[in-house]
Amino acid sequence: MNLKWIKKIDAYTIIGLIASIGTLVQITWVFFVKDPTLAKENIIAYSTMGLALITVSCLLASESRKASKTLTDISEVKSENETFKRDIASHNQNLESLAKYSHNINHIFRDTVFSIYSSLYEDYTNPEEALAGLSCTFKQFLSKFTTNVKETFDIITNDNSCSVYISSLLTQDTQNGNCNSQTLMAKTFYRDPTSHRERSAIDKQTPIYDINQFTPFKNILDISINCRYFVCDDCSRFSNFKDRTLDWNKFYSACLCVPVRVPIEINNKTIDQTIGFIVVDNKKGGFDQAVAIELLCSYADLLYIAWSIFADAYNSLLDDINDKNE
Repeated sequence: MNLKWIKKIDAYTIIGLIASIGTLVQITWVFFVKDPTLAKENIIAYSTMGLALITVSCLLASESRKASKTLTDISEVKSENETFKRDIASHNQNLESLAKYSHNINHIFRDTVFSIYSSLYEDYTNPEEALAGLSCTFKQFLSKFTTNVKETFDIITNDNSCSVYISSLLTQDTQNGNCNSQTLMAKTFYRDPTSHRERSAIDKQTPIYDINQFTPFKNILDISINCRYFVCDDCSRFSNFKDRTLDWNKFYSACLCVPVRVPIEINNKTIDQTIGFIVVDNKKGGFDQAVAIELLCSYADLLYIAWSIFADAYNSLLDDINDKNE
């Protein structure tokens, strides 16, 4: 029995109730007004029958309302169940996509490392050409790497505006009075292909900048703060947030930054050797969650290995070129 039939029964019950009341009124009028001489037994019988009809009609109306409510509740449960099924299907699809992108990153990493190692043992006759080929291999890795990281965080944050870039850490000699010192500087090493067109102007305008001009870099490298990463879903509310470009909020509102580093021992003391950073930002946030932070940290670990192997191979070929030119 569906809700449509319940409504019909409810309507019939109301009609029956009205008819029963009308019958009782008519009986009362006949016996007490039109013909008071009729036997009392008949009055009682007909009155009892009228009251019984009214009672039955009321009971039917009550049960009809209960059945209607039950069917409404069932309908709502079915609707919630369908919504729940869609949510599960969407969640499973997101998990499959995240697994695919993570596999892509590991696949790219494996192929790149193998290619770089192979180049070290090749008997090349033209080191300049080999150096150009090595640089091309690493750029292809960075392009695929940042693209898959972007796709991953588009899903995690539910925001397709995610931008990914890699910055390298440099040192620059500075002079303060009569003292020479080294200042930590940052340089955008690579941007994902999607955001490169819009943001490359920033990198051209300020190619190298002090780490203190970007709060995430400053905080991560500040030993007194001792933070493993920087995450903020609303940078406008972060106290004294800085970026090298003053109109940074035109491009993003939230960001997650992790260092590309490895702990090393120097004089029986463990320190972090940081060579750069991975930064992901967007407009809507959604970074301040364990899955986002841990995933980006794992990608930074892979990047450190690939970057270090590339740097060793590059410097080795550069030495060969210099030896050849001497």
